[in-house]
Amino acid sequence: MSKDKNLYEILGVASSSTQKEIKKAYHKLATKYHPDKAEGDTAEASEKFKEVSRAYEILSDNDKRARYDMFGDSAEGSEPDSDGFSSMRQKMYRKTKPMLHKISVTLEEIYTGTTKKIKVTRNIACKKCDNTGTSDKSKMTICRTCKGDGVITVVRRIGPFAQQVQMKCNKCDGKGKTIPHEYLCKTCDGRRIVKDEKKFEIEIAPGSRTGMPIVLEGEGEFHPDADEAGDIVIILEQEDHHKFIRKGDNLVYKKTISVFDALCGTKFIITHLDGSKIIVNTDKVINPDKKYYIRNVGLPEQRNPTQKGDMIIHFDVIYPEKIDQKKAKKLKELFSDLSQEKEVKLDTENYYEASLNEYNRDTSSDSDSDSTNSDSSNSDTRIPGMHGMHMPGMHNMGSANCTAQ
Repeated sequence: MSKDKNLYEILGVASSSTQKEIKKAYHKLATKYHPDKAEGDTAEASEKFKEVSRAYEILSDNDKRARYDMFGDSAEGSEPDSDGFSSMRQKMYRKTKPMLHKISVTLEEIYTGTTKKIKVTRNIACKKCDNTGTSDKSKMTICRTCKGDGVITVVRRIGPFAQQVQMKCNKCDGKGKTIPHEYLCKTCDGRRIVKDEKKFEIEIAPGSRTGMPIVLEGEGEFHPDADEAGDIVIILEQEDHHKFIRKGDNLVYKKTISVFDALCGTKFIITHLDGSKIIVNTDKVINPDKKYYIRNVGLPEQRNPTQKGDMIIHFDVIYPEKIDQKKAKKLKELFSDLSQEKEVKLDTENYYEASLNEYNRDTSSDSDSDSTNSDSSNSDTRIPGMHGMHMPGMHNMGSANCTAQ
């Protein structure tokens, strides 16, 4: 099988396919290209059959599939070494998979930049035995079961087909060599790895994006059959802030003001993430449906800290619960030219005057229920589509509550 060919493409499945889907695709192709059943060029069919079988051998094994997904064809076997021991074990993992480590940061730390100290526990190669697992290398012998390969070949039968599959040798645990117990390394007990704890200082640049990785190359976990240790991948997680919300390099700030401030202008102070004060002073009418911003006072751009985003301000206008009649009269006089109130002229005597009430879901539900019960027992029937028409039992002038949502 060509090393350049993608195993998933050979079987005609996606890399996210389930084992059931992979097995189904294999059966279909194995039947099509089986040398005993193929039509036409049997030599080409035989080569195709080998490709399909090899692809299925790897993708049907979860461990092999995981190694293939991570390292591609370099995860598979190689030629024996000159000392007679197969180097397959060393080539199974080109590099140990990375370790993920999450660091919690505040918005203040992202704004100014900071240094975080972390402590990581991981497996490293045993230095005492130089990753051999023995105190005396001369006492290591080739495993008789796998003959130094670290794997054994077993035959699986899938329906009418026989398939050869390689599995890790249980006798030597895939090492290809056996060590007498008395010659095992006393430090790692023959495992070739030991636990190690190391401290790191992580530089977090101003404006760092959450979710973007910070990579410590070669400082992660070490697998004894790998060529090198994996990386430590640092993921930043930002804590929620009580005043600001981050939107890219912009900061969103919510300010509550009175209706007086909204109409006549306002002045207030914003304490920034570094403790500095921003005095906001405006004499403009503020529309709560619009967004306002202050340029270049947001978060620093990570690649160019001298450039900053903006601060976007959302205004929440608070209206008074009540206004006494004297004040209301003065307001009407002040804003008479802006009033949208129009004189209502009616050409009929059949109408209602409605008072507007604050919407309350619980109260409204009860009212609706009571109204329904009341309507069902009322002798004056209301006909849908005929509201406002004078019916028996109705008065020309009345009062009704209207709830607004």
